[in-house]
Amino acid sequence: MSSGACLENNQVFTGIAQTLLSFAPQPVPRYLLLRNVLRLPAGDPQLATARAALDGIPAVRALAAAQLADGSWGRFHTQDTKAKSLFPTSEYAIERALALGLDKRSPILARAQGYIEGHLRGEIVWRDRVEKHDDPRLWPFFIAFISAARLAQLGTSNPLLHKFTTFMRALLEAAFPAGVYNPQAEREAQQALSGIPTRTHWALLANVYGVLLLGAAGPLPTELERAWLEYLIHKPGGIFYISGRGVIAEPPALQDPAFSGWLRAVELLSCFPSWRTLAGEALEWLWAQRGADGLWDVGSRASRYLYWPLSETWRRREDRIIDGSVRILALLRRMECA
Repeated sequence: MSSGACLENNQVFTGIAQTLLSFAPQPVPRYLLLRNVLRLPAGDPQLATARAALDGIPAVRALAAAQLADGSWGRFHTQDTKAKSLFPTSEYAIERALALGLDKRSPILARAQGYIEGHLRGEIVWRDRVEKHDDPRLWPFFIAFISAARLAQLGTSNPLLHKFTTFMRALLEAAFPAGVYNPQAEREAQQALSGIPTRTHWALLANVYGVLLLGAAGPLPTELERAWLEYLIHKPGGIFYISGRGVIAEPPALQDPAFSGWLRAVELLSCFPSWRTLAGEALEWLWAQRGADGLWDVGSRASRYLYWPLSETWRRREDRIIDGSVRILALLRRMECA
């Protein structure tokens, strides 16, 4: 996008953000508007005040109260259905904390990062029930990838990530030997790189953990990155653990409960430079979903699993519109003017 077009779009983003701020949004959507849409500098007093307000809201206090002394929230990846908790897994709690605007500087996520690092160093054992596979080495290998992906999600360049990002780059290169995805080549590379001759196909190139790790792997070769993203766009079933729909070809209706998962898939891929050249259809579609007021209403049936609400409740329709608009506007801002 040219600098002139980006400047023009920035004016559009600023205008919509100011409209949303005029509705007196609650602390989380207000902070996300200032940080992600208006992009106030880190030292801005208005941004600092908005960030400080997050620590006192019920959703953040609940995260802190449920966190265990070791930095986890109990099981990490697999839910214990007998345990009654607001946060069924540590992964859930980390995603929710990030959705609420927290980052690795917050005490909550700093403690979670310490837990993950301890697991990757072999000092901490997950509380999760061990899953049975055809090779007993598979479970510890895979859960290390889960931990590494969540560490990468916290925005850290921790050296503990190096072997995992190196693995993922090698797997990506092997799976696209001629610029086209080859599933058999991926399976063979998975076995060769891991040293585990399992019959299980991890599908790391098409699940959230692989996406997070490749996002932390540094710049990828342009043609390889584009070929991988093209594969994800057209793959039936979307990104495993995130959305059951194709990333661009099958956007659900704005007020469909599945919309939040589809949006999350697009959010994940928006960090890759090649995505901006592939996402024109998704961008146009998202802009076209605005209502007569120029905002986005995701409806009362929107999935509230992790990413909504940002406001304390949606008893006011205005808060629902603010929350939906903030998340969509931040994504459009990132995709159109990186």
